[in-house]
Amino acid sequence: MKARGIARDLFGTEENYVVPVQSLQDREDLVNSFRWLLSREREIRNHLEAVMPSYQEKAFLTGKEVDRLWEECSRQQKI
Repeated sequence: MKARGIARDLFGTEENYVVPVQSLQDREDLVNSFRWLLSREREIRNHLEAVMPSYQEKAFLTGKEVDRLWEECSRQQKI
């Protein structure tokens, strides 16, 4: 589930980026999925270079918010 969500966040879809093991029916399915990624390597790298700074910033801000909530909760327990 986590991989699906990350793929959607980064690419807007999980299709072709996440291969559920349950969907593998033939020996070549996984190889073909890898080939698809490999054939689009430059495009994928360019996309990730463009979206990762924002994605990382959101993760950082989420972490800061969790820290703030943790401190607030700790303070309330001391009262």
